[in-house]
Amino acid sequence: MEPCVIPHHRLAFNMRAFPPLEPAMGSLEPLPSFYNKDDSSEKVDKNRRSVSRPLKPYEREECHGALIKLSAEDYERVYKSEGGGRGLMQGYEEYIVI
Repeated sequence: MEPCVIPHHRLAFNMRAFPPLEPAMGSLEPLPSFYNKDDSSEKVDKNRRSVSRPLKPYEREECHGALIKLSAEDYERVYKSEGGGRGLMQGYEEYIVI
């Protein structure tokens, strides 16, 4: 595990969870600056725009977190335990952040 910073994204608690115990789960959400970049080498999905708003403006447009290295088997186990792979009821939308 090591610290990481992902530019042009933020932590948003916008994923439905299990009320009342856990009303929402956190996810990584692109900020408007992600879509305004001029980097043509990067694929940008214009449909993944932020839909929620922060309570106060960010000083820096970046998300701080932890990068955790997992084996393929462990990743699959975590993915499924948190709602991944359930068709329309899937909790995750996977995408690569460069």
